[in-house]
Amino acid sequence: MLIIGMFMSILDTSIVNVAIPVIQKQFGVSTESIQWISTSYSLTEGVVVPASAWLGARFGLKRIYIASLILFTAASRAVRAVRRPELDDRLPNPAGDPGGLIPVTCMTLLYRMVPRDRIGVAMGLYGLGAIVAPGVGPTLGGYLVEYVNWRLIFYINVPIGIVARSPRWRYWPKSRASRASRST
Repeated sequence: MLIIGMFMSILDTSIVNVAIPVIQKQFGVSTESIQWISTSYSLTEGVVVPASAWLGARFGLKRIYIASLILFTAASRAVRAVRRPELDDRLPNPAGDPGGLIPVTCMTLLYRMVPRDRIGVAMGLYGLGAIVAPGVGPTLGGYLVEYVNWRLIFYINVPIGIVARSPRWRYWPKSRASRASRST
């Protein structure tokens, strides 16, 4: 389930990039304005990555991962689907915040959950998700843009997020917040 969430986070970037020319034409905005869809996502995602260690220590990695997964799924659908590039030019993309935490917390949780003698297999699966998502994204995004509706690219994360958030997370080992970081 961890790798499905990480896959979703990476898929989102590549699927949206395919629709950028259609979105630009739909809203009649300049190239400079439309580029902020990807740029703002990448910027907010990159800014939150360094905070992931502190958040994981403070609140527990499992909580941070699940909260990020839920927030990312909700933000992908609710926030990004209604954004209008011509109205909120150069505003940060809120889906990037939890999206940046997912791959980092996923890898850390894998290192903590998987026995050392099996870590190679776990990292191989992690890498597989990281490689497959950018390959699936443009294909799926292109299909949706060409034959269905470009707006569906913002909803694709909902079923993936639901699968990744399945009740199996209850069986993961406990990931507690550290006492030292709670006092600060």
